[in-house]
Amino acid sequence: MDKVLGFQLSMLGSFQNIQPNLVMTQRVIQAIGGEGFIPATLEVNIVDPQSKAVISDTRFQMVSQDQMWAIMFFAERIDINYEYKGGDLFFTDIAAVMAKAKNICQKVFTAFADTTSIRLKGEQLINC
Repeated sequence: MDKVLGFQLSMLGSFQNIQPNLVMTQRVIQAIGGEGFIPATLEVNIVDPQSKAVISDTRFQMVSQDQMWAIMFFAERIDINYEYKGGDLFFTDIAAVMAKAKNICQKVFTAFADTTSIRLKGEQLINC
């Protein structure tokens, strides 16, 4: 039986203000509710093109308890990633993975009512 091994949904934009702090963590946890995510941080290295210096930035992320799903809040995008890690629970249909990612996306953006994204899915627009 075939398995979906990996999937990524990216929303491009300016998300610089989503920082790892207590207020942001509470907003996102409340928005995604029963999805089983826990807060974490992510170290990101950025190269300044003018000075060629490497700048380290700590970004906010949410990781599912089984570590198969992650929501990463970068300055220029939000990624929702799925990666099969083994075990008996897995997706066999890419449409089901896309539906779950869209559901997570919609819940995440309820925490940021002033931020919206419209992404292409084939020939359809997905509103997140």
